[in-house]
Amino acid sequence: MPIFTYGPWHKWFAWRPVHTNMHGGRWLQTIERRRWFADVPGAPNGWEYRPLDGGTA
Repeated sequence: MPIFTYGPWHKWFAWRPVHTNMHGGRWLQTIERRRWFADVPGAPNGWEYRPLDGGTA
């Protein structure tokens, strides 16, 4: 049974610095993000980010 539930990826303009897990920081460019939810009562929720270009920027 998975602990996390993920929403769909969608395009978003990174108007503030964000950190991607595999590609470092991104800022002032269009990236993709999705919302994640922990299936544990009281646990925080968050966002996951990834670059559109595959991390070559």
